[in-house]
Amino acid sequence: MFSPFLAIAPWIRINLPPCHIDVPYSTEEFSSLSLDGAYDFKANKKLGSGASGSVFLATHKMTQNRVAVKRFLCNYNSVKDFRRELASLRVLRGHPNIVNLIDSFGGKRPALVMEVANHGDLESYLEDHGPLTEDAAKYIMLQLLNAIQACHDKNIMHRDIKLGNVLVSAIDGVRLTVQLADFGFSAKSKHRLQRYCGTKGYMAPEIRANKFYDHSIDIWSLGITMHALLTGKVPSNGKLTIDRLSPMLQKYPNKRLTAKQLLGHFWFMDHSTLTQFVKRLIDGINGYYDEICGLCGTYKIHCEVFVEKKP
Repeated sequence: MFSPFLAIAPWIRINLPPCHIDVPYSTEEFSSLSLDGAYDFKANKKLGSGASGSVFLATHKMTQNRVAVKRFLCNYNSVKDFRRELASLRVLRGHPNIVNLIDSFGGKRPALVMEVANHGDLESYLEDHGPLTEDAAKYIMLQLLNAIQACHDKNIMHRDIKLGNVLVSAIDGVRLTVQLADFGFSAKSKHRLQRYCGTKGYMAPEIRANKFYDHSIDIWSLGITMHALLTGKVPSNGKLTIDRLSPMLQKYPNKRLTAKQLLGHFWFMDHSTLTQFVKRLIDGINGYYDEICGLCGTYKIHCEVFVEKKP
């Protein structure tokens, strides 16, 4: 029987495959308006840049909403990256921990319009604030695992998970709400791939060795990201100082835990961390006490502390 609660908050069941719709992995028609006709770039503020293009701050002319516009270079590889990112973001649209696609534009300089992150990326945040506490790191990792599980449930490999590709959308004390971004290297495949791509320091051993690889490369990159969150730096020469990373940073891919398995790992699923995570997911949603308690009961959480019982 279809739950009305899931209709409002389809991502709440973090222990189930999160993507609730099956959108074909293909592109659609682009916006009928031109990019400059729809958005104002007077501020001319660059938010970031990469091999495929640059991201600029812009304002929608009608709504005055601020957005991030990723403008791609006019070359073969950049256009391929544009197509990959557009297709992946359309499939994953609506996930709270994946950057939201708003619009897209073709032509000689293709562009993607996305929601803007109010607090930059994790790399910049760590430069300003230093390493995080374990509780703060857990909160971020739960969100990223939720995002990666959504990708892998749709057979999408991100292939470039790193601090710079995780956006910070909100800050509540030491708890950061984050979104996975930059799907330019992403690929949808049920089979192993061999393209050499990613960022040095975050690449899984099989990529560095030019071997075939599968979705587990994202788990390795996530483990490196977690190491950086806790220590403030990416490990050099494969030297790891944190034993808790071992389920993610196994040399052999078949020994790495999946995102779903990691979501149930005891280190991530302690009472306080998960309580805060679920609270954030259901913030503002009332009247579905039974369904929420069903989820909370799975992890032995007393959700009465933050959910008002319906009349």
